[in-house]
Amino acid sequence: MVLVCVSVVCLAAVSHADYVSEVMADSPEAYYRFEELPGATNLIDSSGNGHDSLEVSNVVFGAAGGVESAGQFSNAYVQLDLQLSPAAGDFSIEALARFDTTDINRYVASQQGGSGQGRSLLYRTGSGKLRSYVGGSPGTTSSNLVDQDV
Repeated sequence: MVLVCVSVVCLAAVSHADYVSEVMADSPEAYYRFEELPGATNLIDSSGNGHDSLEVSNVVFGAAGGVESAGQFSNAYVQLDLQLSPAAGDFSIEALARFDTTDINRYVASQQGGSGQGRSLLYRTGSGKLRSYVGGSPGTTSSNLVDQDV
């Protein structure tokens, strides 16, 4: 899977300790906190399952986040060894992100298979809707996102 964010800041949570506890209580397959130091070349999986990044390109670690640091993406990505397939069962993706523009699609998580076909697992449309595209046609569109500064 590739975390693809174009001009996005992936934010930390409002109450850091409580948020970390809540996430870990769900036994996530992978958990990326984006708390690496500036200049880091690896994104660490905090779940304990060893899904550290394979490649990090143009991500600025140490950006200001909601509580602690964040990763800033500008034509950047993080490549992971994690594969999510709707055919294999249910999964969920959670992301705290602030987009600097709202007029075009902004991708948060996507993946590409060996055949070159990809899935847009989580993205925000230029009209402010959350969507998922896993093949065939775009998934159900959500209501507008909450526009809130953290």
